[in-house]
Amino acid sequence: MQKRKKFISGYFDMEPFEVLRDMIREDQFNAIGGAPQLLKVYEHMNRIPIAVKWAINQEQLTTLLGRPLQTHEISNYPTIDPDTLIIEKGSSFG
Repeated sequence: MQKRKKFISGYFDMEPFEVLRDMIREDQFNAIGGAPQLLKVYEHMNRIPIAVKWAINQEQLTTLLGRPLQTHEISNYPTIDPDTLIIEKGSSFG
C-alpha cells in the first residue's frame, strides 16, 4: 500500500473492494462468489448502496446488492465499474 502511495492519509479508500473483486474473480475461495455487494457508509452512519457493473454468464450487467437489475428496473444509486473504479452518478439500467 505504501509503495503504491495509496495509504498516505491513513485511511482505506477502495482497496478492500479491489481485494474482494480479485478474490471473487480468481474463483479459488469457494466461500465467496457472485456479484459484490457494496455499501458506502458515511461518517455519521448514513449509508447508500452502490450498484456494481459485473459480468454474469459472459454478459455485463448492473447489479444492486448482488442482484442483477432487470431491463425494466431503474436505479438512482451510483454505479461503479469494478475495473476502473469510476463511479457514475444517476440512473443505470440492468
